[in-house]
Amino acid sequence: MNLITTYTWVVRLFFATSCLMLNFIFSYAQQTEIIGGRKFYVHKVQPKETVYGISKQYGVSQDTIFYYNKSAISGIKIDQILKFPVPVNEKTNSNGEQKESKLITLKEHAVQEGETLYGISRKYGITVEDIITHNPQVKSGLKAGEVIRIPIAKTEDKNIGHQVQTSKEEPKKPLISEPNKEITQNKQEFVTIKKSNDCKEFQTEKKSFRIAFLLPFTSGGKTNTKIAAEFFGGARVALDSLKNLGLQLEIFVYDTRSKNDSDQVDNILSKPELKTMDMIIGPLYSANIGPVAEFASLHKIPVVSPFSRSDQLIHHRPYLIKITPDEASVARRTIKFFTTFYPNANYILVDPGTKKDSLMHLHYYQAIKNIAGKDTARFHFTRLKSGGALGAIRKDVKNVIIFPCSREITVKDYLTKINKAIEKADISFVGTDEWLEFNNIEADYYENLNLHIPTVNYANYTDSANTSFIIKYQQLMKTDPDMYAFKGYYVTFQMVSMLAKYGEKTCECLHEKIEPPLQPVHYRFQKENDQDGWENQSIQMLIFRNYRYVMQNY
Repeated sequence: MNLITTYTWVVRLFFATSCLMLNFIFSYAQQTEIIGGRKFYVHKVQPKETVYGISKQYGVSQDTIFYYNKSAISGIKIDQILKFPVPVNEKTNSNGEQKESKLITLKEHAVQEGETLYGISRKYGITVEDIITHNPQVKSGLKAGEVIRIPIAKTEDKNIGHQVQTSKEEPKKPLISEPNKEITQNKQEFVTIKKSNDCKEFQTEKKSFRIAFLLPFTSGGKTNTKIAAEFFGGARVALDSLKNLGLQLEIFVYDTRSKNDSDQVDNILSKPELKTMDMIIGPLYSANIGPVAEFASLHKIPVVSPFSRSDQLIHHRPYLIKITPDEASVARRTIKFFTTFYPNANYILVDPGTKKDSLMHLHYYQAIKNIAGKDTARFHFTRLKSGGALGAIRKDVKNVIIFPCSREITVKDYLTKINKAIEKADISFVGTDEWLEFNNIEADYYENLNLHIPTVNYANYTDSANTSFIIKYQQLMKTDPDMYAFKGYYVTFQMVSMLAKYGEKTCECLHEKIEPPLQPVHYRFQKENDQDGWENQSIQMLIFRNYRYVMQNY
């Protein structure tokens, strides 16, 4: 090899190496693009990278990456493209561009279900404009789980932090100009309501009551508008029945419109008569509950949330009453039902292996684990793929098989196998309320397996206690009631009955059982502490018996 050949080879090697290095550098360069008026990082996943490492590389939280890239929750892959917003800090504006440094720091806040811009601004002692300035995307509304940046003022002393308004503009006058001293910007101080010990003997002297309904009658989308109309139709029947029992009721109805119409909710709350209400029923949307619950705390008005399921809604909202239990509560209550009636039963939880049902399976798993301890003889956890419950069924005791699966074809296939294999075993099979919509499964299977369906919304046409309601609803609305109409009837009748007994002490006495006449559904409320609101824990257990569902309130 002569000198020229050697030189040419070295040049080529240098050029090739340089290209590889440039490609390596560019692959890790912080590429950006503008999405919805905000600057986003665009990252291509490299071999052996993790979400944690990427979050550190870009100075963002893992929650931010997960929120804007849902597929990353189940793991990231090589060459996958991740997009997430450039953090807004003291050196950049909302587009990620350099700006003059200001004496603020930014704190990440994960939006909870039911939270509003107004509520978050009060929590941190800033204005709504401050939040929007640092999070332009929230102009179109907040989403549960979204991570936003909150500007917090820095002080000279790094060991002392305080919160001030950073906006140069005059802050908006809050809807409630004179906050109750119990509701402060100090996150450690909250309104509290203690349970009363004299509820059984107490009877309010109040004779007339004002009830407000906040529902999306218009602009809420076809489905939600229909739900609102049917719910209120059921409520009207309940109100008429209560008036016939001698109650003096004054009813106010407000249209909250769409879930993103926070201005409409604010307008309703600003009406002077709303402060005089004895109870508020609604709103329908979780997104609107925050400001209504805050308003209610200030004016000591019970607020009834008929449909929202998240248990996060009742945190630090002692005047909020949540009617529909969340999925975890349903699972716990279902297990309690069977341990009460069959204390020595053999329990088998079958994992269907479907992504949609994984959360409900987890709730049942946790509920069973809480009572099982180290008892592996009576509590079994199996997978559908490995045969399900077949190997764990016992002939000498009651068997409770729990199969939280929402796919009809999977359920049908599994029930067919169980029916052929059970011989004379004593079984109670637990499904989910999606099974009520199934059309292609033999009723004999349900009957043989003693099917149980725990539910929280059910239109029970066969119970004689509902006959009067059904007839009155048909006369009023010129149609048959559906489950939302039933719910409107149950919720209104029972909650206004509680109000008529306890009056101003309603939120102190919800732990007491009250069973109004001719009501097949009865609520059982509990609260974790004095700062939180109340959640109904009762479920309706539907038992398939003699080829029809029989409802047992529990």
